[in-house]
Amino acid sequence: MGILIIYRGSRKAMNYPQAVSSFIYRNDSKGGKIKFTDVTASVAPSLINVGLTCDAIWTDFDNDGWQDLILAGEWMPVKFLKNDKGHFKDVTSSTGISDKSGWWNSIIAGDFDMMAILITWSATWEKFFL
Repeated sequence: MGILIIYRGSRKAMNYPQAVSSFIYRNDSKGGKIKFTDVTASVAPSLINVGLTCDAIWTDFDNDGWQDLILAGEWMPVKFLKNDKGHFKDVTSSTGISDKSGWWNSIIAGDFDMMAILITWSATWEKFFL
């Protein structure tokens, strides 16, 4: 089994709707001792003060064999983080929807039309967006 990476989205009731950070943890467990290390600053600095994350999915949105991360949250656009060999780069500005901030509550990816093309679907309080 490969290295397990954990994503932890964050929200705070205090100072709402101030943006907060989300985190990436690397599995450094050895000899039966469980240990996860926060590697956010080195592998995903764009998660620092990213927003109020409501949902996230791991999916290979660019079909390069690496699992990318997509985030949905309040007061932010849907965020796309490309996994570039273990380093996550925010490529939201290249998606064509970076100006669609809202209350994004959920996100799902799948081959909904059976055409072998991954489609990402996200829902907000007022709109549905593909």
